[in-house]
Amino acid sequence: MESDTKGKFSKVYDIRSSEMGPDYRLKNESAARYFQECFAQYCTSKHLAAFHISKDHLKWIITEMNIEFLDQMPRWSENVLVEVWLSEVKRYRLYVDFQLLYQGKVITRGDSSWYILNSETGRPANVSDIASRFELLPELTLGSRQKNSFAPEEGSPAEPFGEQHHKVTFFDLDFNYHVNNLCYTAIAFNPLPVEFLNKNILRSYSVKYSKETFLNDELYCRVQRQGDTLFHQLYNKKDDAEVCLLRSNWIPRQSETTT
Repeated sequence: MESDTKGKFSKVYDIRSSEMGPDYRLKNESAARYFQECFAQYCTSKHLAAFHISKDHLKWIITEMNIEFLDQMPRWSENVLVEVWLSEVKRYRLYVDFQLLYQGKVITRGDSSWYILNSETGRPANVSDIASRFELLPELTLGSRQKNSFAPEEGSPAEPFGEQHHKVTFFDLDFNYHVNNLCYTAIAFNPLPVEFLNKNILRSYSVKYSKETFLNDELYCRVQRQGDTLFHQLYNKKDDAEVCLLRSNWIPRQSETTT
């Protein structure tokens, strides 16, 4: 069931088995999939989905996303309520906030920024017409717009914490035939040591998308650690261009007895 009231679009989703971790709960890093699915359905309800606006040579492009995890995720076969809303509009940019609720409690929240690309000119399009079809709700789920640094602080030591190469496959691509934005998160986390992942859980992350990549591109990911914060840098090997920057924060994983 879905609803669109007071500027918020909401929908209930069952947790899928393919997105649960060893604790049988939704993996934190998979929560963004539910936000983007819900936003896509919101756009569809306004006749602004990708397949609608492509007729005018337009594309949705995400540029940044911030997400925080406040509590345990639901288990497989349980459900989560996802809410999305348009929180701010600028000439060439829209901001979409979101939150996930489990049993009435907010467990995940975040925001994102988007622009509309004119595929004929290769330039951003004015978003005013598209934005006018949504109800604006100036409610910032994170309290304020995040100003993130995606590089370790100068003057404090940062240790190498993993690196990995990834050749883009057909299954990394979305309907625009470039790498799906959610795949970059997986690529950024892949170099992390298994021992670290077993002992820690993702608390928050921010991601900045810089450049598209395509089939057979070879990506290089380097991770640095500074305290509890990890800095992930993704580059395209063919031109050394920055593709994606991500910073993530982690906390010790608590043991849990499954009931």
